[in-house]
Amino acid sequence: MLCLEIWYMMLLVVLTGHLDDAEMAVDSISISMNINGRQGMMFIGLNTAISVRVSNELGSGRRSRPLPHRLERVPSAAA
Repeated sequence: MLCLEIWYMMLLVVLTGHLDDAEMAVDSISISMNINGRQGMMFIGLNTAISVRVSNELGSGRRSRPLPHRLERVPSAAA
């Protein structure tokens, strides 16, 4: 699915090259793609950090305390 999203964005760049003011169109779409990419990387990184934290807690055998209590520290650790 991620590959399809990347191909879609690249197809948009190619298609905007055929517009009247192609330089401005390609510049603006590349700015939007950069913003979209940074947002995606931020959430993928947060998701990975949470997955690793949960896996480590479950794998260590320490299940005495509830897991959501330990996940409160994950967003601050990921930043």
